[in-house]
Amino acid sequence: MAYETFAAKVASYSRTMKEGTTWATLCLPFAIDLSQVKECKFYRLTGIDNDCITLESYEEGAKIPAGTPVLFKMNEGKQTLSISAQDAGIVKEPVAGTNTDEKERIYKARDAGGKYHLLHPPRSLDYGSRRH
Repeated sequence: MAYETFAAKVASYSRTMKEGTTWATLCLPFAIDLSQVKECKFYRLTGIDNDCITLESYEEGAKIPAGTPVLFKMNEGKQTLSISAQDAGIVKEPVAGTNTDEKERIYKARDAGGKYHLLHPPRSLDYGSRRH
């Protein structure tokens, strides 16, 4: 079955984090305008090397394209993430070259000059999937 591309008049996403959880993953079918999101900071995976996963933060005010998997870290004192968009182009699958399932695992990280390095990453990133 072929799907027609379309724009949603309003698209929204909301997630309440469990107590003590700060890191999570996300892949939305619409673009994320970071100038509209104040509850967290978004990161892209830039490398995996032995026991270290390297993340790079998105610039403030950037736009994350629809279907792009990202990691995010909630700001201190924030527990709910809410994202919405007007006249949003909707994609039916993640951007080419990315995994098709959102992986939900939380790891501790350390700041290294604008990049975060996850400590003790998994030996395999193939965990159970969960779609939102």
